[in-house]
Parts: sequence; C-alpha cells; structure tokens
Amino acid sequence: MITAKERCRLRNAAVRTSLQVISFLIVETMASAQIPPADWKLYGFSIFGSGGSYLFYSNGDLRRLPNGHIEVWTKGLSEKAVEKAENAPPSKEFMERVYQKFKREDALPYSKIQKLTPEQRMNSILSEEFANDANIQPNARILFELDCPGHLSRSLSMYFHIAGKTEFDDKAHEWEHIAPETTTANLTALLCPAG
Repeated sequence: MITAKERCRLRNAAVRTSLQVISFLIVETMASAQIPPADWKLYGFSIFGSGGSYLFYSNGDLRRLPNGHIEVWTKGLSEKAVEKAENAPPSKEFMERVYQKFKREDALPYSKIQKLTPEQRMNSILSEEFANDANIQPNARILFELDCPGHLSRSLSMYFHIAGKTEFDDKAHEWEHIAPETTTANLTALLCPAG
C-alpha cells in the first residue's frame, strides 16, 4: 500500500520530470528554429534577361576536393528584387549584421579583387545580407566545379528563372578555360589558392 507521503513524493517527481521534458523540448525547438545564417558572398554582377543581377557564392557549402578542384553553389539575384528589398524597412537584427560586417575590413571578400568606394562597399554588404535572408527568389542557381590548378571551370547543375520561364540542366558540361575579367575569373580569384 502506498502512503499519502509516497504518493505526494511520486507526484512531485512526475511533475519535475514533466517540467524537465517540457524544458528540453522548448530548448530543442528554439535551437532548431535558430538555423545558422547562410553565408552568401558577392563575387560579381551579370546581365540575365532584361536586367542586371548580383552574383553570390555559398561560402558555407564549398567542397574542396583532393584533386585541387572546388565545387561551389552560386546564385543570382535580380537588381530590381534587391532594390525592392532595400526599400522595405529592415529589422534590427538585419541592421546589426550589416553594421558588424561593415566594421570588419575582411568581411567582404569581393573587395579583395575589386576596389570599392565606401558606398559601393556598403551596397555590397547589404546585397550579401539580402542574399543570406533568402527572401528573394534567385533568377539563377549554378553548381560550378573549378579546376584551380588547370584554371578551368564547368557547370554541373543549372537553374534559370528569367521572364517567367524556368530552365533546369543537371548534366555536367565540358571543361572551359576561364577568361580573364569574367565573373568566373572572380570566383576562382576568391576561392582558388594563390600560386
């Protein structure tokens, strides 16, 4: 027979266990909701369809292969979509990220290959943060393989959304030489080891 004192002790233990489980679930839910931010880095500008696009590479998804090759995802965001996002009121967290990045000289890899005015630097940092927020639909996504030692590139997967039309291509293309003063040259300058 369980005494009243034992029943009370068991009930308190059950309540404590329930509170621990609930606390654990809350912490786990909060942790999973706070997905680490994306790390898109600007590497150039291009013309897609009827307008310009900012081009970014995914710094967090780089795959450096043993043969010296690099696989990297890239995306393009239309200039118009970025301008529209610039006109929306920013969140406090967004502005804090921009401010912290602006303070650090090394926060913008693109500035290593392109001389930027302070205004261009700020616009570039803003565009990276818009890319990281993922609220803008990309007009291009390309998975590149870069042969750093051979100074070659090829696309492994492509997606384009231009003028309401979407195109996919998931086949590995032939290797191409990387021409100077191109966005692919920018990408290799930023990602391939010097030498």
